[in-house]
Amino acid sequence: LLVFLGYGVVGAAFGYTLPFLATAIIAVALVLLLLKGVPCPPSTHISEYVPMIAKYSYPLFISSLRSGSLNQILYFILPFYVSTSVMGNFSAATNFSVLIMLFIIPLGTATFPLLSKLNKGDKVLEFVFQSIIKYESMIVFPVAAAVFALSDTMVEILYGATYPVAPLFIKMLMINFFFIGLGDIVVRSLLNSQKDTKVVFQMTVITLLFSAPMGFLLIPRLGVFGFQVTQLLGPKLGLIYGLIWINKNYNIKVDLGSTSKIAVSTLIGYLLCTVTTSIITLNPWIELLLGGGILATSYLLSILLTGALTRKNIGDIQIIVSKYEKTKKLTTPIFTLIKKISRE
Repeated sequence: LLVFLGYGVVGAAFGYTLPFLATAIIAVALVLLLLKGVPCPPSTHISEYVPMIAKYSYPLFISSLRSGSLNQILYFILPFYVSTSVMGNFSAATNFSVLIMLFIIPLGTATFPLLSKLNKGDKVLEFVFQSIIKYESMIVFPVAAAVFALSDTMVEILYGATYPVAPLFIKMLMINFFFIGLGDIVVRSLLNSQKDTKVVFQMTVITLLFSAPMGFLLIPRLGVFGFQVTQLLGPKLGLIYGLIWINKNYNIKVDLGSTSKIAVSTLIGYLLCTVTTSIITLNPWIELLLGGGILATSYLLSILLTGALTRKNIGDIQIIVSKYEKTKKLTTPIFTLIKKISRE
């Protein structure tokens, strides 16, 4: 609203900051209201938790501080090696990550408390870990593939011809989301839920030792592309270390078979979408809807026929959806049809 009223960048800055402040004030007020009348435990009882909280949180704090500092430093030196126009294209491209984060943030928020209810020795822990990766991949893969395939059309619709390099940057950003199939997000949640935050710290150190020299080497030579390559490859060494540690100490592995089926289904949808949009060059909006529809339909059929989404998985999803009476009547015929196509 402030931007539309003519306050420009200053309006955008206030519009971004003030809601956080307002939310914080409301949150504190709600907490105080909810705790009103609740008896306060003895101070000695509270003091017992301080060492436990500090022991748990300080590795996470240092990890966030170090990784956040490196990203800011790399982002700070980037404008010294690229033009203002290229930085504008990169800034426009980063906005498309929001399309994926809309799915990742709710899933990630639910993951930690779910894993926290389980212990290292529980046999169900591996099943839950693999299921989280499977469902996250099943949702994120097709969305990332759609943005990757239709990035040129999306940029044309939203920004016009003034951002010619943005589609390339968008494609690089989307590649990073496919590592979710290897547990890129869930690994840290699993380690945090089992109080092994020191391993998260070790992953961060490995990432920094690899990312820092890579960034300072590639950014002066490749500009934004070097920055994106650093962000793409830098954290993966830490991820590999985390996966090896989890396998050794928890006896838990990533279900590569399930991830592969989802990846193949996504690839089929992507190829059909790309071929269709390259043959049919009409209005950008028609291309976007047609390409997205073809990718979604072919992807859904593929995950059913390859067994990436089994009949049992569909039944589990149907149970969740059926809890809402308004959607139950609408979705029951759809689930019935999908079950007929799916495999055991």
